[in-house]
Amino acid sequence: MPLETYRERIADSRHPRGVRQRLVQHYLERRSVSLTARAFRCDRKTVRLWVQRYQQGGWAALLDRRSHHSPPHKTAPAIEREVVRLRRRNPRLGQDKIQVFLTRRGVHLSTATINRILHAYALIKPRRKRWQRRRLATEVRKTMRAFQKLQVDTKHLDDLPALLPAIQAKRLPGYEYTAKDVATGIAYVCLAYEGSEINSLRFVHLLFQHLLRHGVDVHHTTVQTDNGSEFLGHPQPSSATRPAIPPSPSLPLGSTASWRTSTDVSRMNSIPWSPCPPKRKCSNASSATSCTTTSAAPMRVTP
Repeated sequence: MPLETYRERIADSRHPRGVRQRLVQHYLERRSVSLTARAFRCDRKTVRLWVQRYQQGGWAALLDRRSHHSPPHKTAPAIEREVVRLRRRNPRLGQDKIQVFLTRRGVHLSTATINRILHAYALIKPRRKRWQRRRLATEVRKTMRAFQKLQVDTKHLDDLPALLPAIQAKRLPGYEYTAKDVATGIAYVCLAYEGSEINSLRFVHLLFQHLLRHGVDVHHTTVQTDNGSEFLGHPQPSSATRPAIPPSPSLPLGSTASWRTSTDVSRMNSIPWSPCPPKRKCSNASSATSCTTTSAAPMRVTP
C-alpha cells in the first residue's frame, strides 16, 4: 500500500493522467472498487468516477476537466491600472486614501483588494524582518564615530506604583532624562522634578560639559529628540496640522530600563549643539531655543 494518499500523489505528479490510468487498470484487474480504493488510499466515489469516465470515453477521458477561465469577481484591468496610477503618482498614498479617491469616481473597492493589487505590482516595500533591521542597524553604527549622534528622551516615573506616593509628595523626582549614543550604546541618565524645556537644556549642557572635561569633541555632535513639549517648550499640534518631516532611518537601540522609544519616531528633530559657558544666555538659531543657567540644585549626570 502506498504511503501517499491519492490526492497527494495527484498533487505531486507531473502527469496526473498516468496515476488515474493505473487506478483504472487496477480496477479492471481486480474488479473491486473497495480493493482499488484501499490500494490507492482514496474514496470509493473517486474510483467509480474515473472508471465511469473511462467506460464513456476511453483513456482520453482521464484528462482534467477543470475550467481555467478568470474568476467572475476579478477586478477589471482598467480599475487595476487606475489604482497603480494613483500609487505611482503619490507613493505616500495608502490603501485607505486610494479607496476614497476611487469612491469619489464611482468605483467601489475594498482596502484588501487595493492592498492585493499594490502587492501584485510590487508597489509596497516588503517589511524587513527583525534580524534584517538589527543587521542594518549594526552596519550603520559601524560608519558612525562615538558621540556623533545622541538620542535624548524623557520618561515619566509616575507609572511606578512603589514610587508614586513619594513623587506626588515631591520627595522624589518624577522625570527621567536619558541620552543614548547611537554608535556605542552608552547611556547617561539624570532625574528631575519637572519635565520642562529648561531642564532639558540643562541636562544636555551638563552632559556636554562632562564630555568636554574628558576630552570628547562635541562640537559636531547632533542631539536627536522627539519634538516633545519638554524640548520645544509648548504643546505640539495634532498630526493633521503638523508639517510632514521625512522619516529618518530608525535604529533599534535595544531595550534598557532607562530608555523609552518615542511613539513619534518619524518626526524626530535633529538639533546641532554648540557649547556655551555657565552664567550666560545663549541662542541657537537651529534649535530656536534659549537656555539660562539658574541657581537651582545641580542635576547629577550618571553614565
